[in-house]
Amino acid sequence: MQWGELRRQAKSLESEIDIKLTEFGKVGSSSLAGCPYNRTPHITQSSTEQSYGDLCNDIESLLQRLNQINDKMSDLVSGPDHGNVSQQHIAKRHREILFDYSQDFKRMKTNFNNARMREDLLSSTYRVQNIMQTDKPPEATRLLIEEQKSLLHADKMLTDRLSAASAIRSALKSQHHMLKATTGSLLNMRAQFPLVNKVLNQVDWRKKRDSIIIGAVIGCCLLFLLFYLFH
Repeated sequence: MQWGELRRQAKSLESEIDIKLTEFGKVGSSSLAGCPYNRTPHITQSSTEQSYGDLCNDIESLLQRLNQINDKMSDLVSGPDHGNVSQQHIAKRHREILFDYSQDFKRMKTNFNNARMREDLLSSTYRVQNIMQTDKPPEATRLLIEEQKSLLHADKMLTDRLSAASAIRSALKSQHHMLKATTGSLLNMRAQFPLVNKVLNQVDWRKKRDSIIIGAVIGCCLLFLLFYLFH
C-alpha cells in the first residue's frame, strides 16, 4: 500500500476516533452530573449502558485499526527505501496521536466506571435514609448520616473539579494535536519542494560559513594584538 493511501486512512480513523471519544465523554459527563439523591429511571440506565457498551466496542475497534495502519507506515519508512525524514516524522506523529487517544479512552472508561459505582452507593444510601425517616433514628445513626451527607457533598465538589480539569486537559491536547499537524504539513511541504529545501540548506551553509570567517578574523586580530603587546 502506498504512503499517501496509508496517511489518508490514518487521518480518517483519527477523525472518527475523535468524534467517538467526544460522544463517549458526553455519556460519562451525563453520569457524573447525576444528582446523588435522584434515582435514575431504569429505562435511562439501560439506554446509558447500551450507549456505553456500543461506544466502547466502536472505539476499541477503531484504535486497533489505527494501530495496524501505524504499523504499516512504520514498516514502510523503515524498509529498504527508508523513506525520507519528513515521512519518518509523520509516522512518529501518528503514533503519538494513537497513544494519546488510547490514554484518553482508558481515562474516560475509568471515570465512567467510578461514577457508576458511586451512583449505586448513593442510591442505596438514599433508600436507607427514606426508610429511616419514618422513625426517629438513634443519635449515633443520625450523626453517621450527617457525616455521610458531608462526605457526599465533598465528593460531588471533587467530581466537579475533576470534570473541569478533564475539559481543560482535552482542550490542551486538541491544541497540541493541531500544532503537530501544522508541523507535519510544513515538513511535508519542504520535502515536496526540493528547490526550496536546497535554498534553505544553502542559506544555512552560508550562515555557518560567515560565522567561521568572522571567528577566524577575530582570532587573527587577537593574535596580532597579543604579539604587539608582548613583543
